[in-house]
Amino acid sequence: MTGRISTLPPPGPGGRLDASVPGGVVLHVRGRCAFRNLGGGRLVMLRQVHGGRIAFEPGGGEEADGMIIRRNGRCPALKLADCASLFLWSRNWLGAAHAGWRGLAASVVANLVASFPEEPEAAFIGPCILPCCYETGGDVRTLVIEACGGNHPPGRLDLVEAVRSQAEKAGLACEVYWTGLCTGCREDLYHSYRRDGTTARNIVWISG
Repeated sequence: MTGRISTLPPPGPGGRLDASVPGGVVLHVRGRCAFRNLGGGRLVMLRQVHGGRIAFEPGGGEEADGMIIRRNGRCPALKLADCASLFLWSRNWLGAAHAGWRGLAASVVANLVASFPEEPEAAFIGPCILPCCYETGGDVRTLVIEACGGNHPPGRLDLVEAVRSQAEKAGLACEVYWTGLCTGCREDLYHSYRRDGTTARNIVWISG
């Protein structure tokens, strides 16, 4: 990635994060903390299917793993357990992609970057499982490395590295924010499917 990588301040109890960044955007994360009425009813959520499709100006509920919407008060939001995510923003547009290993193999990050209507001002990789907790079989690891590139520890996957590498190959060159935290390690902050087998999800969105 040719842009700078910046680590956000630590989240509050239960993984709550509301971080203002340049460009008039706020990065939001809700993990194990209690929450109600997220985003004041402005969140746009998809039916995530672990694929590579990007929905343009969705109304909500479409079968896709990425979206691009105008900056008109609506907020792209994703439900995540251990999967990575990539959020983009520019003067007039917001974008998001749900990037687990299947989505990365289907080039969901590259599709989001290639489809984004303007040069992104910056990006955000949401909290996800890190290599310390993500052992994978050879076939899965090979599929992701073939689709993304990057450096991954033996027998493990680095989803952040995979997202960064695939985005860079697609032309992303802006500053990237991330939390630096692992959903698998931080039981106090985040839900994790691989750790707990839970159906609960962390919610990540951007507003502005």
